[in-house]
Amino acid sequence: QFKEFVDATGYVTFAEKSLSKEEFPNAPPEQLVPGATIFSPPSDDIDPWASDDAWRWWSYTAGACWKSPEGKGSSIKHRMDHPVVCLNANDAQAYAKWAGKRLPTEAEWEYAARAGAGTARFWGNDPAKACKYANVFDTSGAASGEFPTMAPHQCDDGYEQTSPVGSYSANAFGLHDTAGNAWEWNEDCWHKSYNGAPSNSRAWMADGRCNQRIVRGGSWISISRYVRSGNRSKINTDSRIYRNGFRVALTLGS
Repeated sequence: QFKEFVDATGYVTFAEKSLSKEEFPNAPPEQLVPGATIFSPPSDDIDPWASDDAWRWWSYTAGACWKSPEGKGSSIKHRMDHPVVCLNANDAQAYAKWAGKRLPTEAEWEYAARAGAGTARFWGNDPAKACKYANVFDTSGAASGEFPTMAPHQCDDGYEQTSPVGSYSANAFGLHDTAGNAWEWNEDCWHKSYNGAPSNSRAWMADGRCNQRIVRGGSWISISRYVRSGNRSKINTDSRIYRNGFRVALTLGS
């Protein structure tokens, strides 16, 4: 679907563009070339909770983008039914506008993900069942030191990273992948005190730009015990990462 948009419009994603040193003064030179951030598990066993240095298991890779998710030489030829990744929030919004839709608000996204369920996770509160319902890192909740060095094969589902959309059971509203597979961009800007009202979850920079947006749902690299319908995170609006995707919403009557 995203390829149809690109073919029809000639749209160039953020990951496919070079960055200016003036606009990104703190970025090292190797991150100013077109590319995206991909998962690079370290060879040694580390405790990721002992450091905030995510570059120990993620790496900026030249040439990585939506059509070459692992960098130059990679392809989506056999992954056309996987979620599109390596897009920033503006890329997702551009597709949504072209399709006559929009990104969901955070409140809408959580309502849809919960699908009327009273449990935090739509598969219930047993993490061991997660692999039947979501493409997540594992089922055990990996003890410190195991993640992220272990390849995410614990679910034994044949998918090392992203999986085809709809590979797992849908929730009660018939929606697939509302947990796991890819984090999903939301329309709302980040605010730490979210209470379900979109107006309370917007945080803007002094110049009026939205610096960080909400992502929801977790991804293929998320540990099962942390993946739940209420799980939320903030990502820089211009981030393009292999774990990030999106879905669109449609206003009734539009």
